[in-house]
Amino acid sequence: MAPDRRKKMDLQELIADIGTYTHEAIVIAHADPADGAMLRLAWANPAFEQLTGYGPADIEGETLNLLACAETDPVEHARIIDRLDRWQQVDSEVAVGRRDGSWFWAHLSCNPVADKDGRCQFWITTLRDITSRHEEDDRVHDLSLIAATTKDMAIVMDQNRRITWVNSSFEAHTGFALSEIAGRHLPSILFAPAADQEVLAGLKAGLDRREAVFGEILCRTKSGSVYLGEFEYQPILDDLGFLKRYVSLHRDVTEKRSLELRYSSLINESGLMSYVKDGGRFVLVNAEIARSFGRPEDWFTGRNEQELLEETGFRLFEFDEERVLTTGEPFNGECTLTLPSGERQTHLVHAFRLFDPRLQSHLLCCVANDVTGLKRTEQDLRLKQEEALAAESRLLGAIESMTDGFAFYGRDGRIVICNSAYRDLHGPLAPFIKPGVSYAEILAHGLDHGVWHADGPDREGWIDAAVERRQSELGRERVVEAGAGRWVLLKDVALHNGETVAMRIDISDIKRSEADLKIAQSRAEQAQARLEAAVEAMGDSFMVYDTEDRLVIMNAASEQLTGLLDHKIEVGVTFQSMLREGLRKGLFLDAIGREEEYFQYRLQEFRNPTGPKLVRLANGQHVRLLERKAKTGDTVVLRFDVTTEHQQQLQLEAIAEDLRKSRDLAEQRNRDLEQAKSRIEHASLHDALTELPNRRYLDRFLEGELGQPSRAGRQISALHIDLDRFKQINDTMGHAAGDAVLRHVSAILRGSIRKQDFAARVGGDEFVVLTVGSQTPEQLTTFAERLIARMNEPVMIDGKEVRYGASIGIARAGSTPEDTRSLLVNADMALYNAKELGRNRCAHFSSEMHARMVERTQLAGEILKGLDRGEFIAHYQPQFDARTLELVSVEALVRWQHPDRGLVYPDQFLGVAGDIGVLRRIDRTVLQRVFADRQQWQAAGLTPPRVSVNISSHRLRDHDLVTDIRDAGLPPGALTMELLESIFLDDADTAVQWTIDQLREMGVGVELDDFGTGHASIVGLIRLRPDGFKIDRQFVQPITASPENLTLVRSMIEIGHSLGVRVVAEGVETAEHVRLLADSRCDILQGYHFARPMPAEALVAFTSGEAWKQAG
Repeated sequence: MAPDRRKKMDLQELIADIGTYTHEAIVIAHADPADGAMLRLAWANPAFEQLTGYGPADIEGETLNLLACAETDPVEHARIIDRLDRWQQVDSEVAVGRRDGSWFWAHLSCNPVADKDGRCQFWITTLRDITSRHEEDDRVHDLSLIAATTKDMAIVMDQNRRITWVNSSFEAHTGFALSEIAGRHLPSILFAPAADQEVLAGLKAGLDRREAVFGEILCRTKSGSVYLGEFEYQPILDDLGFLKRYVSLHRDVTEKRSLELRYSSLINESGLMSYVKDGGRFVLVNAEIARSFGRPEDWFTGRNEQELLEETGFRLFEFDEERVLTTGEPFNGECTLTLPSGERQTHLVHAFRLFDPRLQSHLLCCVANDVTGLKRTEQDLRLKQEEALAAESRLLGAIESMTDGFAFYGRDGRIVICNSAYRDLHGPLAPFIKPGVSYAEILAHGLDHGVWHADGPDREGWIDAAVERRQSELGRERVVEAGAGRWVLLKDVALHNGETVAMRIDISDIKRSEADLKIAQSRAEQAQARLEAAVEAMGDSFMVYDTEDRLVIMNAASEQLTGLLDHKIEVGVTFQSMLREGLRKGLFLDAIGREEEYFQYRLQEFRNPTGPKLVRLANGQHVRLLERKAKTGDTVVLRFDVTTEHQQQLQLEAIAEDLRKSRDLAEQRNRDLEQAKSRIEHASLHDALTELPNRRYLDRFLEGELGQPSRAGRQISALHIDLDRFKQINDTMGHAAGDAVLRHVSAILRGSIRKQDFAARVGGDEFVVLTVGSQTPEQLTTFAERLIARMNEPVMIDGKEVRYGASIGIARAGSTPEDTRSLLVNADMALYNAKELGRNRCAHFSSEMHARMVERTQLAGEILKGLDRGEFIAHYQPQFDARTLELVSVEALVRWQHPDRGLVYPDQFLGVAGDIGVLRRIDRTVLQRVFADRQQWQAAGLTPPRVSVNISSHRLRDHDLVTDIRDAGLPPGALTMELLESIFLDDADTAVQWTIDQLREMGVGVELDDFGTGHASIVGLIRLRPDGFKIDRQFVQPITASPENLTLVRSMIEIGHSLGVRVVAEGVETAEHVRLLADSRCDILQGYHFARPMPAEALVAFTSGEAWKQAG
C-alpha cells in the first residue's frame, strides 16, 4: 500500500504545480512501462472539460484513444502511438473528438514527467483548438489557387497593409510588377488622384475595424490611364483572433458601367416603353414603364410577370416570349396595356432576342410604342367617311326625287348621274340613258331609232355639229318639242371645273298659254331695250361685273377710262386687273404710298359694297362711285362726275327702276328653282340622325345674331357638350346603340332649352347649346349641371341599361360682334379645361385663356409683318478646330430685329411661327441673308468660312431650297445644313430624302443637330450617314464636374468617329471644357468661351484679331 500512497501524493503535487494554467486544456496520465502507449488518464483541468466535454469521471482509467474520432488521420494517429511507445515527446496537429460527437482541430502536446531519480511517472498532455487557423489556411490555399487562375486582380498584404504578393492578372492589367510595388501601400499605387475621398475614408474605417470591405473606386494603371475598379478587402485572423494579413480582389468594371449607362440612357431617352428580361425576370426597365406603374425603376429588377401581377394587379404586354427566345424570331404586333390608373393603351410592340456574352445567355428585349392616339384617329376617319357616304346617299335620293330632269356630265362628256325624270323626258331613249353614256352617243342612238333625222348623209358631221351647238349654248335656255304635245325647257350649265349640269323642265302647261308667254316676253324685251337705251344714254360710266369679277356690261361712257389706262377696256377684263393697272400708273391720289393696302381695301369694298365713295383721280377729276350687289351676285358699278351729280341721280333712279323690273322678271322665272333649292337647303342645315340643326345652321344662326341692328339685351352664351364614354358604347354595343344614345341626348336638349335658345349637333358626340338673353354665370352653371345630371341617368337600349356622361364648356359673349365670333372657340377651350379636370363636369371660359390667345395672335401678326419688312436677320457664332483652335466654320442663327422689342431670340417666336406655317419663309430668309453676307465678307478680304444653317422639316420638303442653293453658286463645302434627327423617323418621307440627295450632289454638307436629345439618335446616324453631328450643350456643360457626363460625351465622340463623321460640341464655356473635349478627341468646338453670336459685319474684325487663341 505504501507505493500507492506515494503515487497519489506525487499526483497531487503535480496538480498543484500546474493548477494555475487554467487557459490551456491539460490532462494528466500515469506512466507505467507495462502499459506502453496505453496511458491511463487520471486528471483533467476545467479548461479540458470545457473544450472536449469530458469531465473527471469520464476520463479516469481511459486512454488517449478516448479523443480519437472518424476524422482523425490514421497515419498521424499511428505516429503518435509509436512515439509514446518509445517514451518520446509528442507534438502534433490532429482531429480530436468531443463528447457530443463533434470534432475540432487541435494542437496535441504530450510530455513525460520524471522524478528526481529520472524515472518517468506521469505524462502531461495539452490541447489547443486551432480549427480557425486550419480553416483560414484552407481559405488562403483556395484563394491562392483562385488568384492564380482567375481574371480578377488578387493582392495579399501584411498586417500593416503593405503588399506582399500579387497575381499575374494584376501585373498584366495595371503594368506594375511585384518587384516594383512589394512593401508599398496599395492606395498610393493603384488609386487615382480623382478617386472619391468618401469611398477612401470608408475603406480605411472598415479595415481599421478588421471588417470585410466592398466598393467601387477610380483607379489608374502604370501608364496613367484611368479605369473604374470594383474591390473586395478581406482581413485574415489567426487562432487567437490576431490579424495576420489582408487579401484583396479587384475587377475592372469600366466597360460594364459604361454599357449600363449607355443602354439606360438610350432606353430612357427614346420616350418608348422598354425592358430587358433574363430567365423570365426583369433586369432593366426604363423610366417610362416605372412612371406608368408608379414604381421606381429598380423595383422591377429580379421580379417576373407573375410577381408583377400579384403585387400591382396588372401586367405588361402579353405575347409568346418563349417563342421569341426559342426560335430567335422577333415579335411585332399590337398589344393592349391596362395601367394602374385605369387607362387602356394600345402599343405597337417589337420584341427580339439578344445574346449577352458576359452571361452566356439570351436576353429578351422589348420596345413598345404607344399608338392609342393613332388608333383613335383611324376610328374618327372611319366615322367621317361613313358620314360622307351617308350625305352622298341623301343627295342622290334628293336628286332622284326631283320632278324635273337632272343630269350631271363629267369633264369627259359622259353622264355621271341622272334621275328618272331626265330619262323619261327623252321618251324612247330612256332605257339607253344611264351613267357612262356620252351626249354624242345619245344623239347617235336617237338617229338609229328615228328620234332625230340628219339633214344629209353625213351622219358623223351632224352629230359633231349638234355637240358643238350644245357647247356654244351652255348657260342658255332652249325650249324644244318632245312629241305628244310635250314641251321641255333645256338648260345646260358649264361648271368651273369643266363639268356640266343638264336640267330638263316639263313646260307643257306653260306652252299651252303661249300667248301669255309671248306677251310677257315682249314686255321683258321692251324693258330690256329701255334698260339698254338708258344705259347707253347715260353720260357717265356704267359697268356690270359677274360673280367672278369680270366685266360683262359697259356703256359707251365707260370707254373714257381707256384714256386713263394703257389699253382699251373690253368686256371680259377683271376688276382686279383694272385696279392694278390704275395703281401702277398712279391714277388714285389716295393710294399713293400705300398701293397694296389700297388694293386690298378697294377689293373688299367692291365685293362687299357699303355706300357711295368719292375717288380723287390724278388728272384732277373727282368721281363718285356707287357699287351695288345684285341678288344674282353681279356687281353694278356707276361712276358720276360730281359736277353733274343731280342729273346723274335722276338717271340712276331710272336705271334702278328698270333694274328692279328686270329683277322681278328674273325672280319670277327662277321661283320654282328656288323652291327646290330650299328643300335641299333644309336637308343641308339639319343632322339626319337627331333632326337637330347642324354646324352649318349654327354658323348661320350666329351670323344672324351679328346682323341684328342692336345687340342690347340679347347676350349669347354657348355650352359646348361632349359625351363621356360614348366611344366605349359604340365599341362594345355597336353603332346602333350609339345612335340611340345620340337621339336620347337630342331629346334631352329639346326638352331643356327655351324657345329663343338654339341646340345643334356639331360632331360625332358633340353638341352646342346657345342661350339667348342675359344669364349670370351661376345660372349657366345650374343649367349645365342639370344637363349633366340628366345625361348621367341610365338609358335602356335593347333591354340593356346604358350609362354615359357629359363634359360641358361654357362661354359668354359680350355686346360686340367680335365677342360672338369667338364664342364657340372660347366654349371649346372651356370644354378642354373641363376634361382636364376629370370629365363629367362643367367649366367656364376665363379671361386668362383669352389673354393667352390674344397674345399669340398679336405675335403671329407681328411675325408676318416682320417677314414683309425684312426684320429677320442672321447672327454668326464661330466654330474652331479643337486641336489647332483655327476658325473652321460659323453657324448662322436667326434673330428678329423687332422695331419695338429690339433683338428677339428664336425661343420667343419659333413656336408661334410654326403654328402659322411660316418656318419655311424664315428659313429661306436666313439662307438668302447668308448668301449676301458671304459676298460682303469676300469684298472685305475675308475668306468666307464654312457656314452651317439650321433647316426645318418644312423647308426640306420645299423643292425651292435646292433651286436657291444652286442659284447662289457656292463652291462645294461652303455650306452645311443642320437638321434635327427627328426628321428621319419617317421612312416614307421621300421628299426629304430627295432634297438631301440633291444637296449632297451640290457639295452641301449635312449635320445632325442636338445629337442625343431626339427619339432615335443612333438610328438617325445610321440612316442619314451625315458629315457630322453636334452634341447638345446639356451633355457638354456638366462634364467639368461630372465624370459620368464626361464618359457619356466621350462615348458619343467614339460613336461618331466609328462612323467616320466629325463631332461638334456646343456649349463650350470654360478653358476646362476646351481641355477635356480636346483630350477626348472632339473635332470642333463652339461656345461662349470663344465668342457669342455676332452680326455679319462684326465677324471680319473678330477674325482679324484671333483673340480666341489666347482664350483657348
